[in-house]
Amino acid sequence: MAYQALYRTFRSQRFGDIVGQSLISKTLKNAVMNGTMSHAYLFTGPRGTGKTSAARIFAKAVNCTSTHDGEPCNECQTCKEITQGSLEDVIEIDAASNNGVEEIRRLRETVKFPPSVAKIKVYIIDEVHMLTNQAFNALLKTLEEPPERVLFVLATTEVHKVPATILSRTQRFDFKRISMNDIVEHLKHVLNEVNQPFEEEALVIIARAAQGGMRDALSILDQAISFSDEQLTKEVALKMTGSMTSEVLAQYFLAITEKNAEVALEIINEMLSSGKEAKRFVEDSLLFLRDALMIDFAPKFVEELSGENRSAKSVKEKMTREEVFSAIHVLNKTLESLSSSTNAQVQLEVMTIQMITPQQMATSQLNVPTSRELDGLKQEILLLQQEINELKTQPQPNAKATPQNRSNVTIKTNYKDPIDRILKLLPNATKEIRKEVREVWTDMLSMLSTPQRANFQRYSIVAATPNEVVIMFENNLSFLAEKISMDEGLKLAVSNNLSRLTRYAPELVPVTQAGWDKIKESFRAAQATEEVPKEVEKQKSDPIIQEATELFGDLVRVHEEE
Repeated sequence: MAYQALYRTFRSQRFGDIVGQSLISKTLKNAVMNGTMSHAYLFTGPRGTGKTSAARIFAKAVNCTSTHDGEPCNECQTCKEITQGSLEDVIEIDAASNNGVEEIRRLRETVKFPPSVAKIKVYIIDEVHMLTNQAFNALLKTLEEPPERVLFVLATTEVHKVPATILSRTQRFDFKRISMNDIVEHLKHVLNEVNQPFEEEALVIIARAAQGGMRDALSILDQAISFSDEQLTKEVALKMTGSMTSEVLAQYFLAITEKNAEVALEIINEMLSSGKEAKRFVEDSLLFLRDALMIDFAPKFVEELSGENRSAKSVKEKMTREEVFSAIHVLNKTLESLSSSTNAQVQLEVMTIQMITPQQMATSQLNVPTSRELDGLKQEILLLQQEINELKTQPQPNAKATPQNRSNVTIKTNYKDPIDRILKLLPNATKEIRKEVREVWTDMLSMLSTPQRANFQRYSIVAATPNEVVIMFENNLSFLAEKISMDEGLKLAVSNNLSRLTRYAPELVPVTQAGWDKIKESFRAAQATEEVPKEVEKQKSDPIIQEATELFGDLVRVHEEE
């Protein structure tokens, strides 16, 4: 028989076999025992934490002919066929490669047929976040009105990409990262099963590199066993994971505390020359400093998770907490920049110098606001002061004073309304789209961050197409229109949020009230000229003309008296 990878050989076959997800396992078992299964489930969490395995076990449990305490027997014909992947009533779909609307439509056609062999037909859709918006809309119809004897299990690593309409129609289970202790214990079990001698320190290194994913841990273990001569040693695990020994990390950080750049840079050079990855070095350094902090605050976790804390203790005795915090900050920044850098060695050398000279580098890390941001803040302060003054000077009941009209106070900006663009998009604008956008607008705003929501004050949605939404600000808030037009991140967030709540992903087009008035005048003037085609008058039923009337009022032709 051909060799099978460890993660396939030791794949969980019962709820009790799933490592680190006891709460989810118990809930699903109880649902099977009590017959209270929902029609749709959503399994979300990091990769390698048991989502797909749990879905297959659940499919076996609901169809098993001899369940015991909610667990499948794994002996009946149905269980065996599901384990082998040959039962036609359990359909697994990889949404990463079948993400179009046509695939989901085919699913909708087949889902109405009853199961041929099993009691319940089960659809397992992996990486469901990869579906297109149109495919999600097609799937939504099935989830809203599910046929009898059909069960959906959706799995994803990026639940934030799944539309809220899908989330609200499923029971959600969040799979957590598996603890290092649980991974180490499971690796021991696997090695004992295959009669492989090992050093426990090697398993700790592998478990740490797996970052909470059991599948990754078993894949690394598979490689390490193949590389080992007899015993699986710490040295083999370090080579397989590219990890650094705690002794080398201790030498590096001791050189940092002693301001010895030459020694620290030499360690960096030797590490890269030996084929180690720069990213792995930074990640190991972060975990090493984490242990150094935990020695003071929670030593129990250092003993349980690392097994080697003597080196971390020696560094902690030399570094203050402030120095540790500063080093962690620099390491995190370096980790972010490594993904886009073409020269890892330069990044690590700069990182080393930054940690040796934190005081000198502190100033460069400050985020200095730009003059445009300062102008915007000043304008917002002026508005707030104006509103406070209005509250203080409210007229008495018998007073004849006229309340101050805050719209008279206009802050000057250089914003130029996109009049031409709006005139071009208006033929595609419809009141149906505008109504749909208005209905979900409050939900869309709640999905933005607090600073982003602060940009939406005293405005109205005046037009909408499948690709644009025109929002009009009062004249004295033209600086907000300018700010939104230049904030690509905000416009992208609004577009993404609307795409989850509607069928569209429109871009924001801000305009001032004065600009909108000009647009209406331009439209009316165009209708009054002789160059306008006569068909406009004849085709009153044209949806574009109807929408224009909805936006601007009835068409009027003006004739000058001679």
